[in-house]
Amino acid sequence: MPQELQEEAVIEGNIYFFEKDASFGVPNHMHVCIKRAGRLLFFAVCSSQINTARELSRRLGWDINTFPVYAANEKTNKFRESLTYVNCNRCYDIPVSDFVDLMKKGEVRLLQGVFTETDLQLITKGVLYSTQVTRDVKKLFE
Repeated sequence: MPQELQEEAVIEGNIYFFEKDASFGVPNHMHVCIKRAGRLLFFAVCSSQINTARELSRRLGWDINTFPVYAANEKTNKFRESLTYVNCNRCYDIPVSDFVDLMKKGEVRLLQGVFTETDLQLITKGVLYSTQVTRDVKKLFE
């Protein structure tokens, strides 16, 4: 498949799994893809560790809105755990062509689930509330 078509196949809201040997992102975790200004931004999706997110928020003084929680939905996200959160405090930014290369190498694979527009709006809110995300990245969400 030509590079241009592969790049178009990387869609905002898709969920990708970063394998244990992934050289990018958080290995052994799902990530949600957000496209902004020709850039791919990924946020780690963490299952069943809701209390960890609450504790991090409390201990580090991070706004709880930076950890939006999603209920499993067999029609959209297809999560196995009843509750799953996204960590909006850490953004992984990668050029589209580099991400396509990671997929070709087998370091990343597309999962069946997808985040809805409403789901993505919660991530936008989380990014804007975060004190950890750079101003450069926040501008992409304003």
